[in-house]
Amino acid sequence: MELKGSRHLPAPPEAVWNALSDPAVLQEMLPGCRSARRSPADGNEFQVEMDVAVGAFTATFTGQIRPTDAEPPRRAKLTGEGRGRPGRSASGWVDVTLTPDGTGTRLAWIGEATVGGKLGTIAGDVVAHRARELSDQFFAALSARFRRDDRTKFVDRIDHAPAG
Repeated sequence: MELKGSRHLPAPPEAVWNALSDPAVLQEMLPGCRSARRSPADGNEFQVEMDVAVGAFTATFTGQIRPTDAEPPRRAKLTGEGRGRPGRSASGWVDVTLTPDGTGTRLAWIGEATVGGKLGTIAGDVVAHRARELSDQFFAALSARFRRDDRTKFVDRIDHAPAG
């Protein structure tokens, strides 16, 4: 399934980049996320465990998200894969672009995801609808965090080293 969209976030690109690179922020903002941490073997890779509910099915996935082709704080490609109980899987990629936009940042993304197992047998439009809901919830929470916190809180931590 194709995933694409864009959102305006009320913070500069550097702050958005750093928030999206912070495992604690990801864990707090991703719906159903049980844990998010940097891989001890590779500091660029994130190890994530999350519960995903689609219709009557709920699955727990454990997986990795790896940024590649990164140009902080402008763009990155993320690839990921996750596994659940036998026969449950998810994988995908997304290109993310951050562009200054007035007093904030326009975050745009396009990518693809594949879901296997029982979740994959549910009609594609149901899974796609749930994916849109999860991204809406994530960006609403991230926007609220920037409105609540000092918008420049994450700016000084930017890492300009290319990933992957």
